[in-house]
Amino acid sequence: MAQQRPVVSQLRRNDQDIFQKDIANGVLIDRTITSLRTLAIGYALGLVLAAVLTTVAVASTAGTRVLSTLTAMFNPLPAIALLPLALIWFGLGTPSLVFVIIHSVLWAVALNTLIGFRGVPETLRMSGRNVGLKGARYVGLILIPAAFPSILAGLKIGWAFAWRTLVAAELVFGVSSRSGASVGTSSKPATISTPQRFSLDFSPSSSSASSLSP
Repeated sequence: MAQQRPVVSQLRRNDQDIFQKDIANGVLIDRTITSLRTLAIGYALGLVLAAVLTTVAVASTAGTRVLSTLTAMFNPLPAIALLPLALIWFGLGTPSLVFVIIHSVLWAVALNTLIGFRGVPETLRMSGRNVGLKGARYVGLILIPAAFPSILAGLKIGWAFAWRTLVAAELVFGVSSRSGASVGTSSKPATISTPQRFSLDFSPSSSSASSLSP
């Protein structure tokens, strides 16, 4: 234990020096902005897809069954579990992050929105039909206002899931040096391929472990 304390202190000083250097030269701020931009893109695309799926589900019974089945299948699946598949499909970069963020947002928002629409009183539905509301106007003027509390809850859950997925993805894989404020993996991944990235992440030993060995 006594031998490890100087090593830990040295690592702490190195981290502080790197942190101050990255702030001074603007690297950390630039990567933070990139991460926030990736988060916003994934969240927005997830909301758009959730709105499309929910609209289709409300329009027909078959759509409701399809959305319920898809939500039951994919909502329990952690988005970070799809990151290896995303890396194979899209490679190292922002598209992989956007893909897993969309997955984390889509099903939570769609599920809560569908539950909210199902909970709209039949009296309001009949009132909308009596005045001739159909399609998008019926959804926008009747269903959305009545189901807004449930929709808002879905937006909050989706936002939390998006943050969690982004942080986990950047911590685990780092993706690339231009894909955000990834910790400890942002210096080399941009110059290696996807198989090499996997071999580094799942190798039995790492450089950090060897530096801490006595």
